[in-house]
Amino acid sequence: MVTDIYGGIEFRHPHHDTDFYDGESWVRAVDLWPLLTGGGPAGAYPAFAFLFGARNTYGFTPVAEGRGLPDDVSSAVRGELGPGLATGELAASWVAWSELAVLDLDGPFGPFVAWVTGTQSGCSHRVELVRAGWTPEDLAHCEPPADLAARVLDGPVDWTRHGRTWTFTPMTLGTYLGPGTPWGHVLAVMRALAARYGPDDVRLVAAFD
Repeated sequence: MVTDIYGGIEFRHPHHDTDFYDGESWVRAVDLWPLLTGGGPAGAYPAFAFLFGARNTYGFTPVAEGRGLPDDVSSAVRGELGPGLATGELAASWVAWSELAVLDLDGPFGPFVAWVTGTQSGCSHRVELVRAGWTPEDLAHCEPPADLAARVLDGPVDWTRHGRTWTFTPMTLGTYLGPGTPWGHVLAVMRALAARYGPDDVRLVAAFD
């Protein structure tokens, strides 16, 4: 079954605690779907698991798992996600920018240190994450060069076997969540809003089916 993500980025209204403002304390700034086109290296599910524990078959310790909707979630986000949550079709969580801002994008992506892509005639046929401690034998299905472990110290390595080109790319957390990635767009919007409203006053509210 395919798992999709829904929701958006919210900020706390700067006048939420004043007498003259009688609107909602949290306001939806932008939906997720315009920002999350494509899933990033190895698809979308690793990010779902790393951030929220959804489809976590990877061994991540999620940043923000199973929190549900915030009690003060904006009416726009509640209206979008509430019906699915009520019927059990969706499961929600949220994470503040202050929690994401401290992630070390130069550090490891959980237990994974690389990803491998196999392409043929310009089409991707296989993408997988590679765990720390890997050996060439772990990649025997793509017949890597014997000196692959030494060569990847200098960056991505390509080789061709039986008409298929394989690419081994070392990765960090930033490879998956950093600038230029789909999630990098989400973080960039949150970072910009946090510069205006404060790191605890910007959050991502997400739900999964």
